[in-house]
Amino acid sequence: MGIGASSIICPVYIAEIAPEKSRGRLGTLFQLGIVTGIFLTLFINKVVQGLGDEAWNTSMGWRWMLGLEALPAIAFLGLLFTVPESPRWLAQRGRLVDKAGRRPLLLVGTAVQAISLGMVGWLFHNHLGGTPLPIAIMAFIAAFAMALGPIGWLFCAEIFPNKVRGRAMSVASFTVWASCYIVAQTFPILNDSPHVGPALTFWIYSGISLLAFLMVLALVPETKGRSLEEIEEYWRRPPRELDPPTAQ
Repeated sequence: MGIGASSIICPVYIAEIAPEKSRGRLGTLFQLGIVTGIFLTLFINKVVQGLGDEAWNTSMGWRWMLGLEALPAIAFLGLLFTVPESPRWLAQRGRLVDKAGRRPLLLVGTAVQAISLGMVGWLFHNHLGGTPLPIAIMAFIAAFAMALGPIGWLFCAEIFPNKVRGRAMSVASFTVWASCYIVAQTFPILNDSPHVGPALTFWIYSGISLLAFLMVLALVPETKGRSLEEIEEYWRRPPRELDPPTAQ
């Protein structure tokens, strides 16, 4: 529940309090924080694991791993008392435009994901390893890290109207974490299945990335340099694209 709540509230808070010129950069810091936290957790758990043998880890080690997670949670809770409410008028100050838009990054990122995952599947299908395999995997990781990972949270926090933003973000957050759970649970099953195997598994993921590319191409508007009110107004108008930014 704690992770779910922070996954909903943090992107929304960042989107509401940040001016348009900084919303993109600040929004992506949320994803960076998640990745950094996962890395530190793995490192700390490895240290704890090395403090005893298998029997100690079975009886006590996992308790220390879970207990240590309380420290950043307590620090986070303490810092929340210094955080003000999100005044929407702050977001209306300034009219600078982000250097890179959400839509181009999403298109490039999902395209690279589809290509790299398809390449991984092709390498497995032809029983090829060596250098190309980790390169293709790293290409996917880089593409996700620069686009769908951070921008997914940012875009969801931007596009929903003010009156339903909290509830809509809860649905979006649930969808993200449920999808992560499904992938984590089904990957070993698909990968080890004699009827599917690693090649087809990665081709399935490649196809999903291709569908994401097509969805962005057909449905996702550009939101860079727009206040949340302007983005909300866009959904009430028939034109497909937002109007060009007004020169100040």
